Amino acid sequence: MRWWPYELHPEYPPEGAPVPRRSGSGLRSLLEEAGLPVVARETTSNSGRALAVSAALAEQPAWPALHRRLFEVYWVEGADLHDESVLAAVTAETVGAVDLDETLDRGATLVLEARDRAHDLGLAATPGWHFGDGVVFPGAHDRAVFDRIIQRLRG
Repeated sequence: MRWWPYELHPEYPPEGAPVPRRSGSGLRSLLEEAGLPVVARETTSNSGRALAVSAALAEQPAWPALHRRLFEVYWVEGADLHDESVLAAVTAETVGAVDLDETLDRGATLVLEARDRAHDLGLAATPGWHFGDGVVFPGAHDRAVFDRIIQRLRG
């Protein structure tokens, strides 16, 4: 499996956007039922910079730790993923010292390329799954759904 950055809401302003009243309540309930901590938010971050950092550093051995930590600071700690000081701290903690400006510039190009590739494949949601041979599947699903898809593709 390979992660590709996909900016679901590039239209969000740098300061983020208000969380719609009902948005996320189902997800929050599922996370809480699973015993996973999640903070209630009033604002959704503009995640473009976090995606850029992640994309630019995807080949680093510590990338999985960076990826997990970005999710953790957002969902558990309530940090703003647009804030460069947050990104610098997470990057230093997980990958080491980087030139953040250069990383953001390189990553922004990679995010745009990934968006174009996703659109070419017909993906317009996150998560989205591309199994090859033109099989595209949007959305989050139970493992059993993916097991069935893989069995059919092997088939």
